[in-house]
Amino acid sequence: MDEKEKTGPFGPLRRDPYPGASPREGLTGDPAGPLVGRDQATVAWQPGETPLRPSSVSRAFLEVVRGEANEKVLPLGMEGLKIGRSGYNDLILPDGKVSRNHAEIRFENGRYFIIDLNSTNGVFVNGQLVQNLPLKSGDRIAIGDSELLFLQKEPEISLPEKEAFIEKSDLFNWLDRETKLLLAQNLIVRSFPRGALILKQNTLVESMFFLYTGRIRIVELNEEGGERLIDRLHPGDYFGERALLAGESGEYSMIAEGDCTLLELRKEQLNELLQKKPDLNQAFYRMVLTKLRSAQAESDRKGKRRDNLKDIITPTDVRIIGEDRKILEAKKKIEELAKSGKPALIIGPPGTGKRTFARYYHRVGPNPDYPYVEISLADLEEGQIGASLFGVEPDPSVTHMKGQVGYLEMIGMGTLAIAHAELLDAHQQSKLVTYLKLGWFHRVYGQKSVKAQTRVVLLASGTEAEVMDKFIPELRQELERNKVILPPLIQRLKDIPLLADYYLKTFARKNGKRISGLSREATEKLVSYSWPGNVKELENVIQRAAIVSSEDVIIPGDLIFVLPSEKEIHKLNLLHWEGIRDVLRHPLIPKVFIWFNIFMVAVMAGFTLYGGTRPPGHPLQEPANNPGMLITWLIWFPLLPISAFFLGRIWCGMCPIAGIGDLFARFKKFNLPAPKFLKKMNFWVVILAFLFLEFTEELFGVADKPLATALLLLIIISLSVLFCVLYERKTFCRYVCPLAAVLGTYATLSPVEVRGNRKICQTQCGQHTCFKGSGKVAGCPMFSYPASLSSNSECMLCLNCLKNCENRGVQVNLRPPLQELWHRQQPLFSLSFFGVMLVGLMARHQFTHITFWKTWEQSLGWGEFFTNTILFTFFLLFALVPFLMSSSLSAAASQERISENMAYYGLAFVPLALSGHISHLFHELLGEGIYDLLKYLIKVYDWLILGVPIGTREPALSPFIHQAVITFIKVLLILGGLFGSLVALVMIARKLSKKNVFARILPHLLVLVFFWVSYLMIFTASTEEPPPPPPAASAATLPGAGTGVNTPPPGR
Repeated sequence: MDEKEKTGPFGPLRRDPYPGASPREGLTGDPAGPLVGRDQATVAWQPGETPLRPSSVSRAFLEVVRGEANEKVLPLGMEGLKIGRSGYNDLILPDGKVSRNHAEIRFENGRYFIIDLNSTNGVFVNGQLVQNLPLKSGDRIAIGDSELLFLQKEPEISLPEKEAFIEKSDLFNWLDRETKLLLAQNLIVRSFPRGALILKQNTLVESMFFLYTGRIRIVELNEEGGERLIDRLHPGDYFGERALLAGESGEYSMIAEGDCTLLELRKEQLNELLQKKPDLNQAFYRMVLTKLRSAQAESDRKGKRRDNLKDIITPTDVRIIGEDRKILEAKKKIEELAKSGKPALIIGPPGTGKRTFARYYHRVGPNPDYPYVEISLADLEEGQIGASLFGVEPDPSVTHMKGQVGYLEMIGMGTLAIAHAELLDAHQQSKLVTYLKLGWFHRVYGQKSVKAQTRVVLLASGTEAEVMDKFIPELRQELERNKVILPPLIQRLKDIPLLADYYLKTFARKNGKRISGLSREATEKLVSYSWPGNVKELENVIQRAAIVSSEDVIIPGDLIFVLPSEKEIHKLNLLHWEGIRDVLRHPLIPKVFIWFNIFMVAVMAGFTLYGGTRPPGHPLQEPANNPGMLITWLIWFPLLPISAFFLGRIWCGMCPIAGIGDLFARFKKFNLPAPKFLKKMNFWVVILAFLFLEFTEELFGVADKPLATALLLLIIISLSVLFCVLYERKTFCRYVCPLAAVLGTYATLSPVEVRGNRKICQTQCGQHTCFKGSGKVAGCPMFSYPASLSSNSECMLCLNCLKNCENRGVQVNLRPPLQELWHRQQPLFSLSFFGVMLVGLMARHQFTHITFWKTWEQSLGWGEFFTNTILFTFFLLFALVPFLMSSSLSAAASQERISENMAYYGLAFVPLALSGHISHLFHELLGEGIYDLLKYLIKVYDWLILGVPIGTREPALSPFIHQAVITFIKVLLILGGLFGSLVALVMIARKLSKKNVFARILPHLLVLVFFWVSYLMIFTASTEEPPPPPPAASAATLPGAGTGVNTPPPGR
């Protein structure tokens, strides 16, 4: 069909007012054109005989008519213009009587204001001292000895041009000539500069606007300041008619994309007209009912806007899915009520499908072609509820009683669904009972009875007892037999697979994927979940699974649960500062750090590999002379746990090993799905990889051998390259990398986190670019969804999600350290188990350095493999056995499973493990490492300046850090670890239940004290080298040898 032949429920759809122009011309930030179809805009006027004049746009200027200034004429726009003596002002007046920050001109509510910024000598407008004054064209502003002239050319729109708008408007074209003229005379010309906020969402709208020139962007603003594009308006479109009739707040914000001129029709002027001509009142609303009924037939369209009159209508093409007895009974009951025309009360917890049942009520009723309207009382201010339902009776003698039509009167023989009906006050309930019984009501302030035929469905959240207690007796009696009770999803488990399969087919078709169904393990995971968000949460989980799945069957790893958010306390979103947001979204972050680290790894691998292959005695064979060894073990490895504590897994985000893998993947990448067994085992794989690395590193003495260090780096890099080339995203980092285990565990203590704003992600995001990626930035490499993140162990701070999300749904928060340990709603058992393992492993690291063990090891004479195996196993059992015993006792006191207890309380031991790890690093760095680094710098200096080859002369450097100082630092660190673990134990117990906290943590507290005392003994023990054992004497040199005479040793 040709565009000019298309029609909508309000008549012909708008054409482009400039047929020869590009439809994208002038749209900033949108080179590909509008993101929504133009048929979504409401039509007010078709350009034809009376073309719009772009030159009629109002422009404002500020001219300096007396005094010196950096500019003589400045155009004014949406941005504020600052005036003062300092050089950072927009208008600089080098006058001693002018303050550094003297005044500012701002655009607010459609007008320019001059505001005094607490200046010394004040601001004068037309000779009068002012503080805050709206400006009009021709005003003269005196600041010090300077004089400024404000000029604003208002657009001139003739009365015939205004009448042309009304003539072409399908809301008003049925009026007679005299009435149209009255309306045209009352249209107010309004001008807005580029970027101006014309209407702010969630504020009461009492005017209707016709766009005369310019373009307007309709957006939904979220709490983080992000905006989601809803639509664009072009000359001839209008908006605000729904709010004009229903007296509601605007759902969206309107922002001028260029200089705009609008014609405003105020609600009070329309009411005055209807009062002057009472015969028009009923005709006007009959016209509204006709349009609403025609809109119901097209309500299944997928338009985004919800602020037009026709968008009051809600589609009712729904299905009720389920085989549970309670659901079948509820379905049968709602059908009976619908066919009999009786009102219905639908009760259930949030997310159970109350709106679906209300739409089904309308669909199976006798008038499915009439309007179906949903309103939520939770979205209305308390004073607006009565007016929205029953309307307001106009009174010409009282200025504030302007009149309003209510929904019961507006939608005729349709159905009105009232969500959150439990919020109705007693007076409103009484009026509603009268309507349900007798079919009439009184408007607010009205005395005349108003009859209506609208059917009513009440939706209430809560239990049956809670809801009925909030109703007056008369309403309870009226609805007693009309109740429909919906159970929570957890009580209809056999319906979960049916609902999941229905949603999966729906979203798979929408995303163009071929997904056959859910695996058995995925179904079991869905059925075993508690579903606090009920059916709505299940729908969201399946929607995300259809997006993230890379196979034809949904597996448990594809199911991402966004748990209901707790109250976010003591958190600060750093992205509220635009400067920080701009830096973190810069394309070079973190690329520049990745390239730097790749260079450093190349240096480390090169020196260690070269030195390790040199003949014995070569200087690079000695770790103290090899820069690769010094960087790897004295700088790189100590930074890993420290950076994880302060900044989470930020090292993973700039990891050179993964960066090298990505370089190879640029040449060839197969993008195979991550192996199912890796997804199934999840964090256990990286734990096993770390344990293997830990065991082999100690067994082969990797930290003391350049060749072994080089081979270790090359093996890990090769694995990274292999996985990056074969598999999607960063499968290696997520499921295989051994360092991910320890970094992910320590990251749970970090005061920095990346999270998704759950409200924004659930309500405004439809693209999921944070996970899928965009054309410029890849999706999440860790297969994570920011809104579902509850642990830093699953985030590598690559910031891809932040760069992809245009809704400002991603947060970078500062939070109290350790907070995650007790805020996780579903702790990971493997992570908690590994946290306890680390307590033993860090003790083993230090234990091998103490004099007692070295002496004993010499006397034992065991082989290296056997000794390392025994020691490794002993310290794992040293940590795990006491923890298992304490978990058994604590679980008995808490009446929970042992595995659940271990999952919650195991995280509390991570601070102690970290303190042991850092203590050992300080022991090595401050004991010998710092001297090795300084000596190497001296060697480099001698080589460059004196020509002395590195390794030929050992510099003399006396120790300057006393051993007592190192011991003191280690004791402080271990005390800090004890305090952190103690706080975590108490907070975890209080989070689970505030009853019997001490009894539940006592077993773990005793184990914690045992670990702490053991740490003190190990980390404060002497680490001096034991004296060498006496050489074994041979038989030939013993006294009396070969003579058969037993000669006593000397001195006897």
